[in-house]
Amino acid sequence: MAMTEKRNSNKPMRLAGKGGKEHRKYQSLIKEHFANLGKIALVEAYINGKNIDVFVQDIETKKSIAVEIQLNKNPKLAFENIKKDFKAGCDEILLVFKKLADLKAVKKSVFKEIEKEKIKRIQFRLIDDFTSDFIPKGYKNSTYKKPE
Repeated sequence: MAMTEKRNSNKPMRLAGKGGKEHRKYQSLIKEHFANLGKIALVEAYINGKNIDVFVQDIETKKSIAVEIQLNKNPKLAFENIKKDFKAGCDEILLVFKKLADLKAVKKSVFKEIEKEKIKRIQFRLIDDFTSDFIPKGYKNSTYKKPE
C-alpha cells in the first residue's frame, strides 16, 4: 500500500507471519519480546533454505536463535524443524508451546532422538513465558522492558 493510500477501516489488519490467527499472534508477541531485549527479531525469516517462525540474532555476538511455535504435540514436526534449523546455521533453537502437556511430550521424544551435543542448544518454553520477564540463557539485558 502506498503511503498516500487510505486503509479501509472496515477490514482488520492481518498480523505478519504464517499460519492461523493464533500462530501469527504468538509470532508477533515473541518478536516484540526479543526486540525489547535489543535483538534483531524477524517473523518468517528465510534463512539458508528454511522459513523460521521467529528468527532472533544478537547484534553484538551474532548468536542466532530459531524460535519455532508448536501448537500441538507432534514430535515429528519438532524433529523436522530442529534438523532444518541447525542445518540453516542457527546456534540455538527455542521450541514454544501453548500447553505444558504438549511441551513435556515433545521434549521427552526429542531427548530420545537428538544427539546429546545438540540437546544443550535446544530450549523448551511455554508461550506464557513471553508475557512475563522470561529472558533466554545468554540474553540477559539490564535495559529489558516487559512486553505489554
